[in-house]
Amino acid sequence: MIDEDFAWMSDHGGSDPAIDFQNLSDDYAGLAIQGPNSVKAFESLVPGATLPERFCMGQFSVGDESIIVCRTG
Repeated sequence: MIDEDFAWMSDHGGSDPAIDFQNLSDDYAGLAIQGPNSVKAFESLVPGATLPERFCMGQFSVGDESIIVCRTG
């Protein structure tokens, strides 16, 4: 599905040279942490960090990696 979505976005991006679509999906992974203990789970995975407010994002360091956290609910 990623290739299909990328092709659609590339085809509909217009002719604006400022728009540069790149498929970087192989560089990212997704992990959903849900449920009544999700805040505690996040705090154990990212010690010292505060979970972003609902419908917000935050960027954190875990070891040598940078992660982006999106809180959707």
